[in-house]
Parts: sequence; C-alpha cells; structure tokens
Amino acid sequence: MKKFIGIFVLSLLAVLFGIYQSASGLKEYTPMWPNLPAPIGSEPILITSAGQGAEGAVTHLMVKRLNLNANYRPRALATDIYDYETILIYIGYSKNGVKNAFRNFKEEKERIKRIVTFANHQEIPVILIHPGGSMRDDSRTIELIKEVLPLSDYFIGKRKMDHGKDVLEMSIQHKIPITLVKETRDMLTPLNSVFR
Repeated sequence: MKKFIGIFVLSLLAVLFGIYQSASGLKEYTPMWPNLPAPIGSEPILITSAGQGAEGAVTHLMVKRLNLNANYRPRALATDIYDYETILIYIGYSKNGVKNAFRNFKEEKERIKRIVTFANHQEIPVILIHPGGSMRDDSRTIELIKEVLPLSDYFIGKRKMDHGKDVLEMSIQHKIPITLVKETRDMLTPLNSVFR
C-alpha cells in the first residue's frame, strides 16, 4: 500500500511540475491591469476623438471629475498638440459625427494617425479610451483601434466588446497595457492612474 501511495505522490508531483512548466512557457507579456502601477501622463491634456462619437462629452466629464487640466477638441489636428503633455483619444465611430466634422472616414482615420504619430515623435503619451463598449463595437471603430493601438501607451475599454479578444491580442503583440472595466463609471480609477 505504501508503494502505491509513493507512486501516486510522485505521479502527482510530476503532473504538477509539467503544468507549471507549460504555464511558465506560455507566459508572454500580460497587458491586463486594474490600473497603471505608476503615472505615465501629465497635464495639460488634449482630449480628442477618433471617429467623432458622442462619447467625447462623457470622457471630458470624467476628466473634469478628476480635476485634471484638459481641453476638449474633438476635431484637433496634429499641429494642435504642441501645448499638451498627454493626448487622450476616445474611440467611437459615428457616421453623423464624421459627416458633421466635414470629413469622410478615410480622412478621420488619417487625422488620428497623424496625431498619434506626431505625439510619438514628441514622446507625448497617448491614452486610448473606448467608453462605448459594445454600443460602438462596429467595424469602423475596430479599424480605428487597430490603426492607433500599436502606437499608444495605454488602452481603457469595456469588457463587453465583440472584438475584445482582438484588442487584447493586439495589446499583447505590441506590449500595450490594457484595462477593461464593466461600466463607464469604472473607467475613472484607471484614468486617474495615468496621472497620479
């Protein structure tokens, strides 16, 4: 009987060791954070849009609630970011919003790409926020995320996104920290962690 217990214990240890080895072999960069461990941004902040969705007003209210010095300019251009220390881009495509900005989708995508590229050259942190969640989980919004996520420094979004897995995989590939929350109001803590 003792012989079987010894064999069982050794087998169990071998299985556990194998599981540990395979798990540690899979460890890549894990971008999921409840919030950033240290601030990466500073004030003043430029809040702008990628897709001209109405969530910009919500994003601006969140920043105001955190008592941060920010300007809300949904139609900002790359030439407008000289006076800012952090760029906060809310992502959400709105056909009517883009039309009212007197642009088409291609022009909007090029505008936001220029802003992010210029910010990277100036070493200005770029924070992406996707407060719309599944309400703004259309192909155009995802296209905008795919365009700018690789060049950003942090992504805050909602857990309920149809393309959440794609966003997470991109974050892993480009080593971008990401926080996914349940509700829009839950974005305050990770957003605050960017600055404090």
